[in-house]
Amino acid sequence: MDINAQKTYVETIKKCQRNWDDFVIPEEHMEHFVYLAQNTPTKQHEAYYNVYVITDKNILQDLLEHTWGFTYPVNNQTTQDQLPCMVRNPQVGASAYFLYTSKWPDTIRNFTRDGKSKENHHPNRKDNSLTSIGISMGIVAFCAASLGYVTAFNKNHTKPGSEGYFRKVLGIPDEEEIIYGLGIGKGKPGYTHNQSDEHKLLVGWPDWKIIDINNTDTIDYNGNVYEVRDNINYPSFSTRARNISVKWIK
Repeated sequence: MDINAQKTYVETIKKCQRNWDDFVIPEEHMEHFVYLAQNTPTKQHEAYYNVYVITDKNILQDLLEHTWGFTYPVNNQTTQDQLPCMVRNPQVGASAYFLYTSKWPDTIRNFTRDGKSKENHHPNRKDNSLTSIGISMGIVAFCAASLGYVTAFNKNHTKPGSEGYFRKVLGIPDEEEIIYGLGIGKGKPGYTHNQSDEHKLLVGWPDWKIIDINNTDTIDYNGNVYEVRDNINYPSFSTRARNISVKWIK
């Protein structure tokens, strides 16, 4: 076991990849990722989630337009409350995207302390779903890094005015809740993980408008004129202390 290599994989997956090379993941790797996604630990080995795996480039590009939600100022001087503004989440533009939904298992294996069976939709079971999804995504991402890929987690799956688009395109039933997604692929050569080719901003709540920074210098909002930034690069991961304590009892 190469402990140092495993640390490298963690260093890789803790960074959210914001750009992607045009790369096709081999079928063998995809089948392995799918196997891991389906078979990672859950409480009582019950089915608390489903996974929608997308590798079709046309569908990925279509879905990418419905990932607005990353708040990003229109320029470095204007705050979000002055001019609401956000960008897309390019994690969905990866070579493969694993979208996780939560669901209620068909089986009932939980009991209350008086010996009675818990109902299938008992609220405690939502915790089981979120935990199971987190474990699955973590193991899939870790494996992807071990095979030389970069990864990106994402929770934005909507666009103002067209909510439910992911659900419609992927055929996700109403009883399932979209929770999180994981992009897997190769980063663009010469790019840092947070550099981006994004060039569109969504501005002006509640009447949102998409502007292209390549051909827009200023925008008028609520009677004020704001300069528009000339590039979109995402913040890197936080370098502040995480304050995750460990109490090791030996």
